[in-house]
Amino acid sequence: MVNHVSSIDGDTAHSVCEFCVIAERQGRIDTITAGSYEDDLRRVDGQWLIARRQIQIKTDPAILQPPEA
Repeated sequence: MVNHVSSIDGDTAHSVCEFCVIAERQGRIDTITAGSYEDDLRRVDGQWLIARRQIQIKTDPAILQPPEA
C-alpha cells in the first residue's frame, strides 16, 4: 500500500490509501490489480474503528489473464 492520506477532526477521521498488487507469473512481473481504500473512522472508547470502507478497483480486467507461455 502506498500514499496514505488521513485527516482527523476530533473523534472522526477520513483516510484514503492507494494499493497495487504485483506478482511474478511465468517469469514476468505483472500488475494483478490496483485501486484505493477510502475509510471513515470513529474513535470509540479510545480506539479507532472503521465506520465505513469503500474499495475502488481501478484495474483493466485484461491484465488478470495470465500471460501466454
